[in-house]
Amino acid sequence: MNDRAPVADWATDFDHLDPRWVEDPPSIWRELRQTRPVAHTGRFEGVYLPSRYEDIRAVAYDTEHFSSRRIAVREGKELLPPSPPITSDPPAHRDDRRILLPPFTPQPVAKLEPRVNNLSHASSIGTANEQG
Repeated sequence: MNDRAPVADWATDFDHLDPRWVEDPPSIWRELRQTRPVAHTGRFEGVYLPSRYEDIRAVAYDTEHFSSRRIAVREGKELLPPSPPITSDPPAHRDDRRILLPPFTPQPVAKLEPRVNNLSHASSIGTANEQG
């Protein structure tokens, strides 16, 4: 049973757990980029959501004003133990990133493209079959 209030305005009350967000996030992000590039919600103890690449990048690289220590947006106040490098700031995350980043550079990712495309194709066939 869902006891969450539905979102009335994505720019001022977004909720990534709303069924409409789950069904079609691209259209919501498109609307936010056009109408409110930095959305805000009082849900989840107050959260801001930059929706444009330029703003997301600026926030990600401005570790003097923004932190990655609390990145999880969820109900309740309990914080999970840190998950470096996602929940750490420079310079603490540097060694973790050095270990984790190589598999995500362009060449290793390119090697995975055929498999991902096959999975995506198989998934779309399954969806088409379900729809009848």
